[in-house]
Amino acid sequence: MSALEIARNVLPLLLGTIGTVLSIYNFLDARRKSARNLQLSINSAVPAYHDGHVGDPLFQVTATNTGHRNVTVTNLGLELPGNRTLALMRSYPGFADTATPTTLSDGEIATRHFGYRDLAEAIRTTDLPAKVRIKPFAVDSAGKRHYGDPLEFDAGNW
Repeated sequence: MSALEIARNVLPLLLGTIGTVLSIYNFLDARRKSARNLQLSINSAVPAYHDGHVGDPLFQVTATNTGHRNVTVTNLGLELPGNRTLALMRSYPGFADTATPTTLSDGEIATRHFGYRDLAEAIRTTDLPAKVRIKPFAVDSAGKRHYGDPLEFDAGNW
């Protein structure tokens, strides 16, 4: 077989393989972009007031829409062990919570705040141990639960 005949036989195979790989990549990329993507995080926030006094620390749960599709968040909060959710409806001066349900477009965020002391009190009223692992969560309008990285919390310190 000459080099020309080998090239004539291999070239269509090579082009077909490249086309297949690109098609699979485009399919997966389009699927990723059309999915509901929420990134959850939990941070600490400390209120500081005009008179110089500092308030009790708070957990700030943040849901960020990292996808290209709008996501309606129907619930945002903290999950305790045993799939128990923390429902504190207390407002904290200087910290605005996002009312749910809320629709987030690409890059928008929703936040909710929970006091360390309130969380410790809620844990003490249950059969949970003082040291627990809490996870930020959000529920979208399709019922899917999105989670962030867990955090260790010791209610005995509060």
